[in-house]
Amino acid sequence: MKDGTEEQDIQSADPFQIYLLLDKMNNLETKDNKLEASLKFPPGFTPIVSLDMDVKHGDGDSFGNSKVGKLYLDVAGPNGKQTIRNGKEESANSVVSGHFKISKIPRTGGSILDMLEEMVKVGLAHKAKRDWVKELCCKYKVNYLALQETKMENMNLLCVRLCWGNLDFEYARSDSVGNSGGILCVWDPNLFCKHSPTCSDYFVMMRGVWGSTGQLVLLIAVYAPQEISKKQILWDFLQFEISKWKGDVVIMGDFNEVRFKSDRFGSFFNVHAASIFNTLIRSSGLEEVNLGGSSFTWCHKSASKMSKLDRFLVSESFLNKYPKVNAITLERFLSDHRSILLRESNVNFGPTQFQFYHHWIEMEGFCNMVEDGWKDSIGDNSNAMRNLMEKLKDLKKVIRVWNKSNTLRDSRSNLISDLELVDSRIDKGYGTMEDVKSRVDLLSKIQDIDKLKSIEMAQKTKVKWAVEGDESSSFFHVKREFYEHFNKRFCYSDPSYVRLQMSFPNTISMDQQRDIECEVSNAEIKKAVWDCGMDKAPGPDGFSFGFYRRFWYLIEKDVCDAVRYFFFINWEFSNGCNSFFIALIPKIPRANMVKDFRPISLVGSLYKIISKILANRLVGVLSDIVSEVQSALIAERQILDGPFILNEVLHWCKVKKKQALIFKVDFEKAYDSASWDFLDEVLSKFGFGDKWRKWIQAYLKTSRGSILINGVLNVLESIRSHFFNGHDYSSKKASWVKWKSVLTSKERGGLGVSSLYALNRGLLFKWIWRFYSQKSSLWSSVIRAIHGVNGRVDMISRPEECKSISVALKLGQLNLAGSFRRTPRGGVEQHQFVEMSELVKSIRLVPRSDRLRWDLDSSGDFTVASVRKQIDDSWLPRYDRKTRWVKYVPIKTNILAWKVMSDVLPTRFNISRRGVNIDSIMCSVCEKGVETTTHLFFSCCMIKEVYSLIFRCWDIPVGVFDSYDGWLSWIVSLRLPHKNKLLIEGFFHIMWWFFWSYRNKIIFEAKAPLKASLFENIVSKSYVWCRHRCKVSFSWNDWLNNPNLIIL
Repeated sequence: MKDGTEEQDIQSADPFQIYLLLDKMNNLETKDNKLEASLKFPPGFTPIVSLDMDVKHGDGDSFGNSKVGKLYLDVAGPNGKQTIRNGKEESANSVVSGHFKISKIPRTGGSILDMLEEMVKVGLAHKAKRDWVKELCCKYKVNYLALQETKMENMNLLCVRLCWGNLDFEYARSDSVGNSGGILCVWDPNLFCKHSPTCSDYFVMMRGVWGSTGQLVLLIAVYAPQEISKKQILWDFLQFEISKWKGDVVIMGDFNEVRFKSDRFGSFFNVHAASIFNTLIRSSGLEEVNLGGSSFTWCHKSASKMSKLDRFLVSESFLNKYPKVNAITLERFLSDHRSILLRESNVNFGPTQFQFYHHWIEMEGFCNMVEDGWKDSIGDNSNAMRNLMEKLKDLKKVIRVWNKSNTLRDSRSNLISDLELVDSRIDKGYGTMEDVKSRVDLLSKIQDIDKLKSIEMAQKTKVKWAVEGDESSSFFHVKREFYEHFNKRFCYSDPSYVRLQMSFPNTISMDQQRDIECEVSNAEIKKAVWDCGMDKAPGPDGFSFGFYRRFWYLIEKDVCDAVRYFFFINWEFSNGCNSFFIALIPKIPRANMVKDFRPISLVGSLYKIISKILANRLVGVLSDIVSEVQSALIAERQILDGPFILNEVLHWCKVKKKQALIFKVDFEKAYDSASWDFLDEVLSKFGFGDKWRKWIQAYLKTSRGSILINGVLNVLESIRSHFFNGHDYSSKKASWVKWKSVLTSKERGGLGVSSLYALNRGLLFKWIWRFYSQKSSLWSSVIRAIHGVNGRVDMISRPEECKSISVALKLGQLNLAGSFRRTPRGGVEQHQFVEMSELVKSIRLVPRSDRLRWDLDSSGDFTVASVRKQIDDSWLPRYDRKTRWVKYVPIKTNILAWKVMSDVLPTRFNISRRGVNIDSIMCSVCEKGVETTTHLFFSCCMIKEVYSLIFRCWDIPVGVFDSYDGWLSWIVSLRLPHKNKLLIEGFFHIMWWFFWSYRNKIIFEAKAPLKASLFENIVSKSYVWCRHRCKVSFSWNDWLNNPNLIIL
């Protein structure tokens, strides 16, 4: 300020001549002020006019069916209303606001960086923002989209389509004024049917019907002005429109106003303006939808100012219909406003959404809580089945209460922070034994949390609906279509079906009928429970079979009573005891038709137990009644029999030049379309009794289900070898161990991986064995019919006069040589005959057919594993020492111990022996000796310090050894139970693993690892690994204080 003159605005340098461009707009402010004085309507208001609009009634659904509601996104967007079907424009009439104000953008001086920052604030014209909006629409399955501040004066159809994400939409727009404002509303015409729109600079108002219920709804997207006077006029107009409307009301958008002081941060709170806004809400009978997520919806670029400007306001009638509606803020990304998603969260996915997680069992106090909850449950005395379901229901309530109150007191992040503080004290030299013990405790807790999380995630990935169920809004959108489809498919249209007036060639015997209808034992029920997968997708009861196995001692009686109630008392499921979910699994990507989905029934655990018992009993009689042409799902039959037979027949036709007709039948609808009464008649023809048929009828009519049958070796071996050595197939890295040594069995000093060559030969020999052992099978009969037996006589019948003599008839003779063509000659022939006679004297014949016996397996039955072992042992190397394998520790530590035994680690000495030039061959840890495997793991001064700590921790005699053989002799000499000795051996394997990792970090990482943390890592990790691999549970204190006294 000089001589009373006003201070001029100081402007920064203008290398891009931006200020010259901005000065051209100075005269617009004056023109705008004159225009506003002549307005006949409120600023931003467009009166309702008669428009020729298409009215489209879609087959939508109501809000209450949990369609994702309206999505208000504060990003730049389009304008106009058009109806789009399959990408084609049906109506070219746009609904666009008439502008009543000209854009006023104050042009003042300032930093060039600030001006450039304003210039990059583009709207939907920017591809990144369009892609972001499209991603949100697809991710959250939006059916009504409202965009504010589109900053586009002329929005084309392509821009709207790129924002929406598909070709089926309608939209209405309010164009921006220059680079300011603009509103776009896009919706799914199948869910919202418009009646009449009203567009303005400050709002887009849509009147119409939501879904097929015919419920009238008024949807208003607001982008309010900044001036209080203009906002007052806008509020009055909205209140007037709402008072005339007879249906539900939903207002969304940027109101540019807050309601309470807590809605502002870092800026002035205008009490008067907030009072006017709150008066509008109260007088219009509106309620604000609870907003979750962030507290503020707008944030200044400097993060110094934040406000809650965006919200959803709904009428009381709307809240009464949909009391579970809520709003949540989404990511901000390219905008200064957060997007808001309105949705109905009360989704019904079945009788219950309870899900039992296996990691709960590992948490302290859970098992005791389950025991107390089960014993305290009264149940239902009306019948055993209801009693079990009622107890499970009561237990779910107890678990829910426990799950809410029993959260982990120490989160992983807090534990890591505490661990960093302890490490900091240790690094500065202030560490004490209490710090060391505290560090080990923290590591153990972190590893326990990681273990529980891994168990939970592994189970959740197999039950995706349990993770994403509350977001699966598309289910209700297609529910009616699927219901109608299967209702037509399974309807009982013609009760007078064709009766079976014939007898079946194969039927079950009376003994078999009695066997499958006998009383169910506890052992049979337990076997059925154990035959079911532990973590398969559960049904409405929510309990997996991991729960049944873990608490079988507690629930066995109730489960067995419920199963017996079905089989011998009621013969059907009680009401409410067999609810089920149906999961719709797409068969192909982007499935659109009903036929593109495979319905999978997720039934309850009791239903699975009963079905498993029925299946186990049915297996024993299937082979006697099912035709031999059915090669799959029958004992001693292979699903590949059919393709093999077809291959042989086609080959024979080509060789013999025979004409053939191959007819393939699609049985897709055979089971789905079969009447249950017809199925019952088929069972009757097969000889099944009344009791069995009633079980099947009760099983089927209670729930619907589906039965879905629905030169290379060398390269593969090379790929396996490269993978084991940790490098790509195309790389030329060194291999530190012969691949044949890896393939060799553990008993012969290898790792027992086994060769693909042996596996392939074993699988091929399996068919040879079936050819001789199952001569009556269809596959064997076809092979013999095509290829014949070539007139050959087996070795045992060659000396006989009668080639067809049986073994029983032969052994029944007084003289074995009586039926020979000639008597045995002297010498070797006579000697062999005498030996054979001595062998057959001990044979006692039994009245049944002879069968081949496989000598390589103690059971006498053929196994592929025995062939693999025999072949591998014949050509793979054999070593002097047997591989030590400890089941209490991970595989990777056992492999490292095997490499230590075999001296195949890439130590510095071994690298130098390969001819590789390295800086030094001295030990990288102590630098006092040549780094050989023996030195590193048995002679290094640091490893000896760790050994001393182990001797003290386990309270075992101090071992003196300087090689692997010496260490092994010391392990064998320990006077401990065998299992505890194995546990100590596994502890050493874990210690070698961490020590080898410590050595590698010294060489390859810039920051040297902490010596103090080595032993703590060994102790804590070994506790986690061993505890989860031992059948006996032990505590952390037992592991720290008396690990050698743990009873395994």
